[in-house]
Amino acid sequence: MLEAARKADPRSLMALLLTNLRNLTTLYAHLPETDIFFAEVLRKAVESRQDQHLNNCPPLHRLREAHLASAWNYRKDFRANDHYKLELNHLWPVFQLPNIQRLSVSDFESLGASDRFEDRLRTSSITDLTLVHRDSLLSVPDTMALLALSKRLTRLSFYLNDCYLSPNSQQISNADLWNCVRQCEGCIEHLDIYRDCTGFAPPTHRANNSHFGSLKGFRRLESLCIQPEVLLGGCCGDDLAPYSLRDTLPPNIKTLTFYGDEGLSLNKNLAPQLKDVIMSTDFPRLGYVALEVTSEYIRHYIDPADPPHDAVEQACRERGIKYETKQASSCTKGGIESRYYRYVVQRRLQMLNKLEEVRYALTEYLYRLGKSTFKDEASTGDRPKLSFEDLDTYELPWDKLTSAVLYPKAESESEWHSDVSSSEYEDWNTDDNASQVIDLEERRTEGSTRDVGETDRDSDVSSSEYEDWNTDDNASQDIDLEEDVLRAQ
Repeated sequence: MLEAARKADPRSLMALLLTNLRNLTTLYAHLPETDIFFAEVLRKAVESRQDQHLNNCPPLHRLREAHLASAWNYRKDFRANDHYKLELNHLWPVFQLPNIQRLSVSDFESLGASDRFEDRLRTSSITDLTLVHRDSLLSVPDTMALLALSKRLTRLSFYLNDCYLSPNSQQISNADLWNCVRQCEGCIEHLDIYRDCTGFAPPTHRANNSHFGSLKGFRRLESLCIQPEVLLGGCCGDDLAPYSLRDTLPPNIKTLTFYGDEGLSLNKNLAPQLKDVIMSTDFPRLGYVALEVTSEYIRHYIDPADPPHDAVEQACRERGIKYETKQASSCTKGGIESRYYRYVVQRRLQMLNKLEEVRYALTEYLYRLGKSTFKDEASTGDRPKLSFEDLDTYELPWDKLTSAVLYPKAESESEWHSDVSSSEYEDWNTDDNASQVIDLEERRTEGSTRDVGETDRDSDVSSSEYEDWNTDDNASQDIDLEEDVLRAQ
């Protein structure tokens, strides 16, 4: 740990902080690709759960909420590696912290969970679990193990990025996910699942995704946020389910949110099925229905269905049920659009912009350095000769990279003129600069013979600068300049 601290490695410092923050209840962390220090803190926290008599104040003993995401690995080449995953072999203890209740893990690779948690007597205290799999796979055995570990789970959210053309084309299917989720039918109160296909429209998921079974057995399920095709089939050409929406919804449902994908865009029977649910007395507690807009999706399909929004809104109005048409940005979508994850994405975009600025600044610096070396080889012989291929490994000379060096054109003429002192104006009146004044006056005379709208491109001084010279503060300097010009003529 001391060696890591000497190398300015933040992992050791974070581990030290987490060990000593005994009253910490909520943790938001962006974890590097391999964090053995954080993993050791988690392991010690779980071990102390078994031997509390040996440790009166174990680390993370009061932690109740944790939100973990991968931090981009910024290397010396200033490029961000955003494709690595948080691996289970480092994070597995977080699922078994003594008082953890709410856990959200993004970019999580759960491979090995079935072996890690197999035949363990101890269970997890987690009641709210969110798993975001943007660049990682979710397998059936690992999902089974994670959900079996959490016996008191009441809120469950899954985000799956399932693109048939991507390397993660073997993402868990809807049918397999259903077999995993049904383990929790006696305790789940909120279920939020979204199967995404980033970068492709219309979505192209893996083949044979199938659909869920009936949710009638989920008697405690009150809030459901899902794509209609996950319940009713029809995902990427799959067969439709042999039952209707009314036959699959949980009996005590209070809020129903359908995300806008294939189901809302292609299922021509969805509108009458939704109306049937709303008008039915089978769901007496239903008080809120929301449909995501589909305008941006429908244009990608050859024979789309009529949007069900108007018909559903009318039915809700008749039954006194609140209805809402939601934009994509206001949908949680399995946790991918949660407030914290949106914050993570926003921060990463800002960091990317900063990186681009640094790379541009460094490129300009190397260009100017190479140009200077080419002009005056003798005076710059001690400088390193760098090519643009060296950009990824070159260490920035931060003390030299001032704004004046990197962006000399960024300063406006007015700012430049306001920074010039009177002593600098007086220096212009010396004999060494007499030739410059003569050239300046000649250019000024030549410019007066041109057309009114024509710009004197050869002149280094603008008309606004001449006007500034004629102010009261610079009157004496203006007289001196005129006298020098007369003498020269």
